[in-house]
Order: sequence, then structure tokens, then C-alpha cells
Amino acid sequence: MIFEGYNLSDIAVLYRANFQSFAIENALRKNSIAYKMVGGLKFYDRKEIKDILAYLKLIANPKDDNAFRRIINYPKRSIGNVSLQKLEDYCNLENISLFDGLFRNEFLESISKKLRTEFEDFRDMIFGFITCVEDTDIEILVKELLDTIKFLDYLRDNEKKDFEKKSENINLFLEEISNNYKGVKLLEYLETNSLLSDIDKTEDVDETVTLTTIHSAKGLEYKVVFIIGMNEGIFPSERSIKERDDGLEEERRLFYVAITRAKEKLFISSTKSMTMYGKLNLYRVSSFVDEIINYVDDKSINLEFNFDEERVATSKIRNDAYTDYSRTYVSNSDLGRTKLDKPLNHHQKPTKTSSKDIYKVGEKIIHEKYGMGTVIKCEKAGTKVMLMVAFDGEGIKLFDLKKDKRIKRA
Repeated sequence: MIFEGYNLSDIAVLYRANFQSFAIENALRKNSIAYKMVGGLKFYDRKEIKDILAYLKLIANPKDDNAFRRIINYPKRSIGNVSLQKLEDYCNLENISLFDGLFRNEFLESISKKLRTEFEDFRDMIFGFITCVEDTDIEILVKELLDTIKFLDYLRDNEKKDFEKKSENINLFLEEISNNYKGVKLLEYLETNSLLSDIDKTEDVDETVTLTTIHSAKGLEYKVVFIIGMNEGIFPSERSIKERDDGLEEERRLFYVAITRAKEKLFISSTKSMTMYGKLNLYRVSSFVDEIINYVDDKSINLEFNFDEERVATSKIRNDAYTDYSRTYVSNSDLGRTKLDKPLNHHQKPTKTSSKDIYKVGEKIIHEKYGMGTVIKCEKAGTKVMLMVAFDGEGIKLFDLKKDKRIKRA
């Protein structure tokens, strides 16, 4: 889409349920594509995930006082703010880290026996993991950590309202590590995660892909929309299928909301399988796709969706499909909004670009942040010149040469 002249802010990815965002977020992060969430938190900004990462950061670096503060009393250890402040005051005076302070008898002897036991238990638990960091894969380390602090038990007993969502997020976190970080140790994992997190701190907040549930997308429109997870049991949901007519009709209306978020291009995709809670689930394409299949423009794909394991079935719905489709599910008063002022593939005419802005495939460049790289693609896209570069150790990055002035020829 970028090479066709669209901005990142023109693109939205819509899904039925929040858990579906995780795979998309990971893919965007790994490809250095900035994104924002509407109506929800990014996966790695969710409290339970940040808590787990804080434990891992403290184990990797015992001098990380911010991580220490976050987890010293979570799950609850009867260490209140007053007790923590005593530790803070002592460590500030001695110019040592909070974790180091837990090894000082001078401090430990100045507090109550009960509080000392709480601090020492926490200290010994963290130190035990520190001693096995170099020999233990991150997958095993995280599972042992969660078992040791009884994290899920604590959430089940103390955060009952959100337990299902939080436990689902934790399972997704564990599956991501299991699937993509086999044999990786803690320090390497945290380094990779830190690099990927840089994309979340984009300076240009307007130039981001939007991720949102369909419910949160009501009233919003984008030039390009991707609707993912169009599978029976996901969209429509299992519950709506069981409820039959009323439930399916409500889901169908929601699908109409989704497709009418697109002003110029709409892509609908489904998956053949999905791993949830360590179990591989097979899915068939949503019945809603069958209902609109006659409106598919792109005949290059197999319309029966007998795709390979690694492929995703994708269809583009043509403009006039909106009007015909909407007659079935909404009142006539809503139809006018679905028509487009511009035809599909309507783009601004490209402006002239200086030859000095064009790089050849295979050419070496130097980026101030990423270092030496090799050009793998350079194309004019509307008023932009988009450059795709492969960097050693940094992966593939995409730049708008009109905006990014940190690139020069090697």
C-alpha cells in the first residue's frame, strides 16, 4: 500500500476480538511499522505483560530500580509504601541499588522480623533466577517464574473480573516465546524486545497504521481497511452461532459496519488454523464471506479458499458491492454514506523527483541510527520516494526519503 501512494495513517486493521491484535502487532513491530490502537492498549502495554517483563528485567539487571519498584509488592507481599521508603532512603544514602540494599545487614536489622522475612524471600527468589540466567532458555525461565510467584493464582483470586482476559494475554505471551524464541536466553530476548519496542515510541504519531476492534471503529473511516480473522467461530463468534438467528443477525450488522469503514480499498482475510492455549485449532472461512463472494473483483485467488498452510485468503470487494450488500442489512437512509466520491485506485499524481533521491537496488547506504545497509527497493509513490533497506542485525527498514534526512550514500 505504501508503494501505491498511501500513508500509514490511511490504513486500518479491523478484528472481531482483542486477542486477534497480538499477531498483527508482532508482525508490525518486527517490520518496523508504526501503529496505534483505538479503544484499547497495545499488547505490551497491558499491565500483566508489563509486570512479567519487569520481573525479567530485574533478573537480567538487578540494578534496575524501576523494575524493582513495580514488582516488589506484586503479587502482594505485605511490603507497604512506608517500608519501601525506608529501603529507598537507606539505598540513596549508601548510593546503591534497591536490590543491593536487601543484602545489607545494617538495613535488614533495622526493620521488623516479619518485614525482613518478606524482603529476604523476595531477594532470594530473584537471586535464584539470576544464577540460572545463562543456562536456562527464556521459555523455561518464564514458566518457572510464573509458577514460583503463583501469578495466575493471584490474578484468579484478586482480579476475578478481568482474570479471563489477563490469563488469555499471558497465554499469548507464552506462546509467542515458545514459537519464536526457542533456545534463546533472557538477555537476548530482552534486547530483541527492547529493539522492537522502539517502534512503539514513534515521534510522528500521525503516521501510524490503526489497529482496532470493529466495535471501536464505528464512526471512523479509512482509505484502506483490512478485516482479519473472517472464520466461523471467530466472526461470526461461536456464541452468535449458538444463538442462531438473533445472534447471527447482529454479527452480520457488525460485518456491514466493518466493510463500510473502507473508503477506497477493502481486504478480507481468513486463516486456516490458529494456536490457542497450546492447541492447534482448524477453522473454515466465515459464512459471511460466502454471502458477498459474488462481489469479489480479484479473481486471481481461489474463491473456494482452498489455500495452503502458509497462505492467507484475501479478497478485494469492489465499490458497488457496498450499495447492493447494504440493502439486505440496513435501512435505505443509511445507503448514501456507503458510496465513494472517488473510484478505487484513485491517487494523487506523482510530482517530479530529483534523480539524487533515487537509489539503485544493491547500493550501499549509511543511516545515522542503523549504520550500513543495502537497498532492496526504491520507488516513487505519489509525492513520496520510499526506500526499503536491509541492515545487518537490524532487519529491513522502510523510509520516506522526503522526511528522513539521516540517510546518505556510502
